[in-house]
Amino acid sequence: MALMLTTTPPMGKAPSYRHVRVNMWTPTPLGHCSTAISIPAKGSYLVAARHGHGRSSSSGRGHRALPSTQQNLRAVGGLNAASIDGMLGEGTMPMNAVAIPPGTLMLSGDIGGTNSRLCLWASAAEGNALVSDDGHLEEGDVPCELVYEKKYRNDQYDSFNKVVMEFLEEAPVDNPVVVAACFAVAGPVSNNSVSFTNRSSWVVDGAAMAEDFGMARGSVRLINDFVANGYGLLTLQPHELHVINDVAPTPRAPMACVGAGTGLGCTYLTCPPDGGVYDAYPTEGGHTEFAPRTNLEIEMLKHLMAQFDTIHRISDERIVSGRGIHAVYGFMRKRFPEKVDAELDAAIEEAGDMAGGTIAQNIDNNVLCKWTMEVFWSTYGSAVGSAALKYLPYGGLYIAGGIAPKNIERMFDERDVAFWGDVTHTEKKSFRTGFLPAYNDKGRVRGVLDSIPLYVVLAEDVGQRGAKLMAYRLLGRVVSSGL
Repeated sequence: MALMLTTTPPMGKAPSYRHVRVNMWTPTPLGHCSTAISIPAKGSYLVAARHGHGRSSSSGRGHRALPSTQQNLRAVGGLNAASIDGMLGEGTMPMNAVAIPPGTLMLSGDIGGTNSRLCLWASAAEGNALVSDDGHLEEGDVPCELVYEKKYRNDQYDSFNKVVMEFLEEAPVDNPVVVAACFAVAGPVSNNSVSFTNRSSWVVDGAAMAEDFGMARGSVRLINDFVANGYGLLTLQPHELHVINDVAPTPRAPMACVGAGTGLGCTYLTCPPDGGVYDAYPTEGGHTEFAPRTNLEIEMLKHLMAQFDTIHRISDERIVSGRGIHAVYGFMRKRFPEKVDAELDAAIEEAGDMAGGTIAQNIDNNVLCKWTMEVFWSTYGSAVGSAALKYLPYGGLYIAGGIAPKNIERMFDERDVAFWGDVTHTEKKSFRTGFLPAYNDKGRVRGVLDSIPLYVVLAEDVGQRGAKLMAYRLLGRVVSSGL
């Protein structure tokens, strides 16, 4: 049985509104049953909420008793007293062993430092045949239909729970019963909990959320946002990848993902060789030491150590990130003041967090911008090559993040230089700038890289897909645990 949607507008509403009918599965003490419930369009639902359910029309940010939505969730949680925390290791249970009733609701989200984006999903088909022999999704996506999504500004709420509460009240579903949830969060996750440095009142705890919303223990999971990218890799289709090293991935071999954006993230995935699915693991690989490869980069290392008040190290992220591009430019303008274009330099300094983009856009107009991006791409390539050696990801090495897919042509610019920034190099031979020369510059183990598939991820929503996939896996575990 599949999710059934009809697009007949509700009476009295404009044709642009949809009235959706869903076969919704609601857990009961006797097992489960498929019950057809009505999901009105947003406008008609708000009327019903105010007059039929006694909910306030206010923003809902103040303290109040749990509404009927949360009371229903508590009833669900009571059916699962046994914790499923120990079942979160996805490699132990292939998803094709679980049949998920159509219409079951789950929640996924992306919690950043500024905004939170939430999505409510209804399972659209039985959860069999989800996993192929190599541990990837056969169809490339999770079999769910989007019911509702919305983005919220975090500074308007004093806790994440209130964001979720308002989202469920606004969703076009009468008393939704959410069975599982996964949130990708910007920060390190410890014991299924994360604190936000820019919002002292925000401590998001998966176990506490499950209790507060009446859900089964272990049914709410937090994952680092780059770990979510790792899970999202499993949903990618060939047209969503730019192939760099076109060799066949080894089935069930490790995979890895490195990506530069606001920072530099890294994750790796493993899959049991005898069956199961891939699991992604967090790392702090972006904070490994920067290793300069030229005399100019040695000068830059000293400059950055002084700038960041450290006496012995600089991390790759200080260079390979949007902010890192600006930091490299800062060194270049100080080292070669005669090359500074005053008007462009002022525009770069005024761009704030967008300075890296301004620099990248002017590489054909200004030599300092050109040299800056050459250092950036070379350091990026070296960092990705080091990840290849650390993880030996014969299942595929993926370059994600916001910078690479938007700059693919420039990413692979190369040139031989004997003089770089008017500094004569002591090397006997000239070196070659660019991402790939630095990626491949691994000395005696250079040949290892030839057997590692290398891709740039073109999809921009890979992290959101990863959170959705993990929510679906949790959904399968809740269902299989006895509901």
